[in-house]
Amino acid sequence: MKIVDFHTHAGSYYAYGRPSAAKQVELMLKNGVEKAIVSNINALRSNCHNFKEENDWLAKYVSEFPDNLYAYAVVNPFNGGKAVSEFRRCVEELGMRGLKLHPWLQGFSCSDNDIRPIVEESIRLNVPIIFHDGTPPYSTPLQIANLARMYPEATIISGHSGLNDLWKNAIDGAKRNKNFYLCLCGPSTLAMERIINEVDINQIVFGTDLVNDRGKYFVYRLHKFQQLNISDEKKRKILWDNALKLLKL
Repeated sequence: MKIVDFHTHAGSYYAYGRPSAAKQVELMLKNGVEKAIVSNINALRSNCHNFKEENDWLAKYVSEFPDNLYAYAVVNPFNGGKAVSEFRRCVEELGMRGLKLHPWLQGFSCSDNDIRPIVEESIRLNVPIIFHDGTPPYSTPLQIANLARMYPEATIISGHSGLNDLWKNAIDGAKRNKNFYLCLCGPSTLAMERIINEVDINQIVFGTDLVNDRGKYFVYRLHKFQQLNISDEKKRKILWDNALKLLKL
């Protein structure tokens, strides 16, 4: 069964060493993952100020494998109009498929007014925003789902489905908002089963949180999902169909 990994990272200067798109794709294909969406982990840090440089680096990284790797832009909403312009440039000029935000690391709240122009731009560009979630105080599923409620035309994605502690909130958010999607990237087996049973199957995608070509958690999360007792039809929706629809691939 073909797989899209909806939640991965790469970074030009990361503790795991020099990244290689070739090694990442080799690891992916070895484990049945045909496509992955990548964000720049360096740009997600609170002290990042050179978003253009980091986004350009990622665009070059994924361009080596255009049928396998796709990119999320990263900006910080605190940068106001500059963030909106950079987001637009990444989509319109670099061909990026959406935006990745990390409220917990980047230090902003989804209740801040600064986030609103970003969400409004995502609607104009017709691309999704994927948020890190599962870690209070700024990154809870219901805080992010509230943006989906405020902007029903936006496509808002919970990057971790609440992780191990807040997955019930992720379920609540998805049931209340059809434009709020859940990425199964980190919840327990029990949580994944509950999410799949309670949430519209068309609102669920899958991710591993892979960083560069470090395969430990990547393989573990693939195996954990594949062991779920769900139908092949549901697996295909989560692993492939829904991701392609969201990313317009």
